[in-house]
Amino acid sequence: MRLTSFRSRSSATARLVTSAKCETAIAARDVLLRDAIIQATLDPAVQTIEFGPLEVPDPTFALGAIVVERDAQRLVLDHRACERTPPRTVDEEGGLLVVLEELGMRLAPLDSREIRKEPRFTNCREVWRYCDHDVPLRDRLQIMQALAEEGPQSIMELANRVSPTVDIVPSVCALACSNILELELAEKPLGPRTIVRERR
Repeated sequence: MRLTSFRSRSSATARLVTSAKCETAIAARDVLLRDAIIQATLDPAVQTIEFGPLEVPDPTFALGAIVVERDAQRLVLDHRACERTPPRTVDEEGGLLVVLEELGMRLAPLDSREIRKEPRFTNCREVWRYCDHDVPLRDRLQIMQALAEEGPQSIMELANRVSPTVDIVPSVCALACSNILELELAEKPLGPRTIVRERR
């Protein structure tokens, strides 16, 4: 069994986030927004992440809005607070909400406390460190076969069911970033007991 320890790897914060749930790269001008996109990518309840202009009075969203489809709701991430821009006036806010409602969308202000909530915050960052990790096809097939045969299981159990040559931690993290696997990241720190399942 090859169970790589979870480790902190230094990497520069990227301005562009490429999500498996989005057709285009997303410009994340702020670290908080970047974390929100990463968390949405790793959230099993999120189906898609859209990035593009909206026909709304707010110039920020008119140039490029981030729309998250979660639990059959389309949420526009309001990252205005991240960019330290002046708050909207009551009229501006009201006008924006009316237009979004007509588009079948809802405004979702970014809450720094919610985004930084542990253990999800640290777990998502750790998993995302492996977003560019290349999983060999034979390793991926072994992992998927073990999950198909035994169902959801811990990383440790999965490591015991695949070849000792499979570097299990980077592999399951990379496959989660690719929207192929799901990891339980909200309740407990990432580790050998973290549950892995096929994408539902």
